[in-house]
Amino acid sequence: MILPRAATCSALVTLAVAAVMSILPATAGAASTPVAPTDPTQPTQPADPTQPAEPTQPADPTPPAKPAKPKDPVLAAIAAALDAKAITPAKAVAYRTTWRSSARSERTARAGARRANIHAVRAYATTLARRRGLTPQRLEPVFLTIRATATILGSHRRMPHHEQELRLPGEPLVFTFYSGRGVQFQPFESFKLGTSYLAGATPRVGAARRVADRMLELGTTTNGATTWEFFFPFGGPAAPWRSAIAQALGLRLYSGLAQNVPDDQRARYIAAADSIVKSFSRAPSAGGVASPQGDGSFYVMYSFSSRQRILNGHLESLLNLYRYSLDTGSTEAQEAYDRGYAALVPLMPRFDRGDWSNYQPGQEAEREYHEFMTTQFAYLARETRDPFFIDYARRFRIYLEEPASLGVRVVLLPSLVRPKDGYRDTIPVRFEVNKAARVTLIVSDTNGREQRRITSSARRGINTMYWDGRTSAGRDALDGTYQGRFSTVDRFGRRSATTINQQFIVEHDTQPPIPILATLTPTADGTGTQVTINVEETSSRWYEGQLFIAGTAISEVVRVKSGPITFIVPRPRAEVETATVRLVDNSGNSSSTALADVLLPTTDSG
Repeated sequence: MILPRAATCSALVTLAVAAVMSILPATAGAASTPVAPTDPTQPTQPADPTQPAEPTQPADPTPPAKPAKPKDPVLAAIAAALDAKAITPAKAVAYRTTWRSSARSERTARAGARRANIHAVRAYATTLARRRGLTPQRLEPVFLTIRATATILGSHRRMPHHEQELRLPGEPLVFTFYSGRGVQFQPFESFKLGTSYLAGATPRVGAARRVADRMLELGTTTNGATTWEFFFPFGGPAAPWRSAIAQALGLRLYSGLAQNVPDDQRARYIAAADSIVKSFSRAPSAGGVASPQGDGSFYVMYSFSSRQRILNGHLESLLNLYRYSLDTGSTEAQEAYDRGYAALVPLMPRFDRGDWSNYQPGQEAEREYHEFMTTQFAYLARETRDPFFIDYARRFRIYLEEPASLGVRVVLLPSLVRPKDGYRDTIPVRFEVNKAARVTLIVSDTNGREQRRITSSARRGINTMYWDGRTSAGRDALDGTYQGRFSTVDRFGRRSATTINQQFIVEHDTQPPIPILATLTPTADGTGTQVTINVEETSSRWYEGQLFIAGTAISEVVRVKSGPITFIVPRPRAEVETATVRLVDNSGNSSSTALADVLLPTTDSG
């Protein structure tokens, strides 16, 4: 044992005296027996039993102190809360026990994935404590999450799947497993469960109260505003973070309970609701969920992303703020609703695609979110009677119920030419659809036999699809005419069909390029001749040519993209006039023509 510094000197004296007294005679008054000297040639002095021996340099019997281990920041946070009397000794013991047992669960977990998830929640708590963010109010929700993760993943129960909702024995709340992040306490889902108990003809008030009362133990209250935090990173920086939609559902639960409990218990839940309302007037950086937007405030889904605008979280906030102001006359709730309304109206065109909704500007909503927001608008329309909400409730409902319909706008069907050379290679069909859908173009021959089926995702408005003249087997379609029709399927599986009234014409290039007119002019240096030939080539975009005399080439091969072709020949005009021009297109069609036959007559007498 290492003694305190103040006791060290007296302890040394005591030890020395004890060592001397141990050599005294056992019987009092007996003569002392001299000790034989080790060197018989040197006289010895009898030892004075009343004085301690005087060693030349006594060794320090106290071992050197080991350096103190650094404190566990989580245990230090528990100790600090206990010293401040912010938690009871019993709570401190419970938290320490949970912390140590979770470490044991991490070591003994049956699989690496389980260990990794338990380690993750412990790491979140450690990081929060190191940042001095593990405040006394946060101890309970943080250790609830640690206990849930260690209990569920450290057991022999089946490994949950990602985003599976879970329950912990003895807890009325909802937890969610996030792969790699552990089993997390879920404020949103817990409030959602609590509000479900109050729905229906016979509210389950007792069950709702158990959720509500437990949630009050897990909130963080700062300057009168209470929020419920998420203690894991989710697409942003480290935890904790807050969400307006969780706040809104909490407001619904406590305001609903206030209407379902005896009057002597009502004040408790009204006070909780009022403290939630205050979070809608605080910026995310100040512990709230309100982000400035124009003349109002947008209520953010993620406090760590205050510029993100997610529609369903804002609508849920407006709905519950309005209901609470109406039920209780809360001017603070009414003002928060007004600020949220002022932010939403100018932003709504960014959430409305004309045939569907956006989850956030620029991101199309999944079906479940569109249905959710349609319901939110319907509730707001019914309760506020505001034309703005009535209009969007109608629009979003139409987007859900109206089947996709398609009309052919413009069809460009002159022909389809082989081979592929960038010119008339495809038959484009333009069409207009009233809403986003999967559209299939079906091409059949004159006998109704299907030749090709092409499917694409079409956006609302004008779209274009192309047939490249190939069959489903990958072969070129035969020359002739074909019939097309569209089949349309919307998000809900509703189908419609549209016939294309114009025919598709497929033809292969069989016509060679033909020289029409040639001109010869001296080159600038006078040593050769420039030959320019106008060519008729209507089927292939590219062709090439070369000049020959008696089968011998007198020019380079020249390749052109339609239009005239020009050769520079290092020979005099008279000799060039006897040449033959050979032209070949991309389809391999060729012609050979005497230059004299297409030469422009000249009046030059020289």
